[in-house]
Amino acid sequence: MLKKRDVFHKKYFYVIFLIILVLLAGILFFKKPKDLSVTIFTKPYNISSECETTDYLSVNILINQQDTYFTSLDKINSSYLQDNYGNSIKLVIVNINLEDNDYTIYDKVYYNYTYKFKVDFCVNSDYELYMEKAVLSLNYANNLHSKINIGSFSYYKHLPNAERMSTNYLAAVTNSDNGTGLWGVKLGLRSMSREDITIKNLKFLDGTIERSEVIKGENKDITNINSCIPSYPTIDGVKELNYTLEYNTPLYFTIGINYLKNNFILPLNCFGIRVKYIYMENYYYYYITPFMFYKSTYFRIPFEELEMITYAYK
Repeated sequence: MLKKRDVFHKKYFYVIFLIILVLLAGILFFKKPKDLSVTIFTKPYNISSECETTDYLSVNILINQQDTYFTSLDKINSSYLQDNYGNSIKLVIVNINLEDNDYTIYDKVYYNYTYKFKVDFCVNSDYELYMEKAVLSLNYANNLHSKINIGSFSYYKHLPNAERMSTNYLAAVTNSDNGTGLWGVKLGLRSMSREDITIKNLKFLDGTIERSEVIKGENKDITNINSCIPSYPTIDGVKELNYTLEYNTPLYFTIGINYLKNNFILPLNCFGIRVKYIYMENYYYYYITPFMFYKSTYFRIPFEELEMITYAYK
């Protein structure tokens, strides 16, 4: 038989236990929000593909914490790429992966996440879009709306190439000191047609650059490369060329690059090329698939130029 004092102690224990549970629940519910810091290395993004091709865009976002709502795939309701001129492209999130490499920025570790999106866009004819300042908009289930400037975005869709010419050679002219800094492109073209083809223009498929001087040669080891490297802006990029491409006889070009916009953290190293030509008195385009001209892990991170975005979450 329990004594009155034992019953009192037991009730007292239950009351204390309930008070502790309520306090813990209150702490968890009303805990001070944590700061989630997000940044990105801006760069020129570009996509060039045939109309029926499904396109994907991968963006690396640096985050100072792991496993938060920001990297939860099922929390993203919608995503877009937008600019200040009303241009918008819908994106569909495919996956989010944590990469092996992280970065220390101002004594804080930032984890490198790759967000892969499918470009939800359809067109059945040639199409061009350039966003000078492309903003990635992520809309989450908890009403968070994140907007991140990723750099520039160039988008080109085109009909399939006619089988009149092919790419015979493609290489980069880079800074000889460290293999970075794209100064020009070496291009070889070969005709597959019995009829002559006249090359009228060569266009780089990224809105941040244009071609400058073009040097033609009979082999890929074209000399006088430095003469096609512009030291100041030129207008040669809008002038038509006039080179004849004969059947099964390749032509080689070294094409200088004129940078229209170059204030990104990461340099431009991959893009396609469009060849404008005349065939049997009509104008056509030949598209060269985006090519990785160089791949280098060397670059200086200008921390002072990084845009930090901070969110508070529980």
